[in-house]
Amino acid sequence: MKKLIFNADDFGNSTALNQGIRKGAITKVINSTSLMATGPAFEDAVFNILPEIQYIDLGVHLNIIEGQSLTNPTLICNKNGKFNKDFMALQQLSQKPEVLQQIEIEFRAQIEKILKYSNVTHIDSHVHTHAITPIFELTCKLAKEYGIERVRTQYEVPYISSLSKIFNIKYPINLIKRKILNDYTKVNRRIIEKYELTTNKYFVGVTFTGYMDENAVWYGLMAISDLDCTAEVLIHPHYYKKGEKILTPNNYKEYLITQSKTIKSKIAQSGWEYQ
Repeated sequence: MKKLIFNADDFGNSTALNQGIRKGAITKVINSTSLMATGPAFEDAVFNILPEIQYIDLGVHLNIIEGQSLTNPTLICNKNGKFNKDFMALQQLSQKPEVLQQIEIEFRAQIEKILKYSNVTHIDSHVHTHAITPIFELTCKLAKEYGIERVRTQYEVPYISSLSKIFNIKYPINLIKRKILNDYTKVNRRIIEKYELTTNKYFVGVTFTGYMDENAVWYGLMAISDLDCTAEVLIHPHYYKKGEKILTPNNYKEYLITQSKTIKSKIAQSGWEYQ
């Protein structure tokens, strides 16, 4: 069976995103989302949106790269407790035990904050920082401790959605991201086995990060020839009311994926079944 997880990240990061996730769950294109404990719209997510969409999977979206921390881990934050290290810096810092100790305290606080409101099925992270192998091992250790069965990995099969996308300035940057994440995944799968956790085998959402659309999803899934696997699709759908200024046009296009009249039939016809 080709099983599909269609996940929306950053739940709780903005009200526009929260509404996009709600509407994507209603159309049953999205069957999974990941909640950000540090998100500015966290309360809106858990009190206004979550009660309406309890039929989809909920995960923890760990964050150590953007916005306000919960525990002020000083080695990766500024004096105001805001995260101030990018992905490359975290790669280097993850080799230091004292940094990993602070990250563990922050991760525990984020997981426990979310568990106060709901059970969770999976863990992933903002900007894929948990893919960095020492942080990935820590994430798996915590997943096992808190009884969370699945941790995301990010192996994406190379594919092309459209020629116009190749000439986008984001494309070469995303290719570098894909190579880094694919390499990490090859190592991290052994850690998944060590902790007896589950993960998706394939991922769709790196090559065209920042300009995903229905074709990017479709061609990404078509590129996977494996007939017995689980794949995860990642989007960040922002919804805007009619007449409202669209502040994040690329994310609005990702919302339109969830309202497509053809995407679900294409998924079914190509042999994918929602997990």
